[in-house]
Amino acid sequence: MLPMLSSRRIEQWVRGELQFFLPFLCVGTGGFLIDAGSLLLLVAWVMPQTVLHTLLLRCVGFSCGVFFTWFFNKNWTFREQRGGGSLLFYYPMMVLGALVNLGVFTACLVWVPLAARYPVLGIVVGTGTALFVNFSSMRWLIFTKR
Repeated sequence: MLPMLSSRRIEQWVRGELQFFLPFLCVGTGGFLIDAGSLLLLVAWVMPQTVLHTLLLRCVGFSCGVFFTWFFNKNWTFREQRGGGSLLFYYPMMVLGALVNLGVFTACLVWVPLAARYPVLGIVVGTGTALFVNFSSMRWLIFTKR
């Protein structure tokens, strides 16, 4: 038999998760700005001629954004969970989120002409899609009390 979930218990759970989710969104926004800003600078500097060139430049921007989010999630969002969150554990656990993010980004570049012209649109869609995958893995797998 399943336990009864009262509205009070659900409300308590949501409030508990918001203490992590709101800072996570702030850090993610910073990571997005680092990622997108890096890509825009690199695209303006290199002027890629193909989708593959743009994808390679995106990998550089994405890596900068991942390092930024790891540092601030570890030291701010999930600071109470001091036992977890090493960079060596963080990167492998973020592979799923990265694959979702980059897969959606690539699909946008290939199938949406406007995104091929303005790659930052693909970043927005990819980042939004991977948001909950990344939060879930950080909250329940990476930054846990050990």
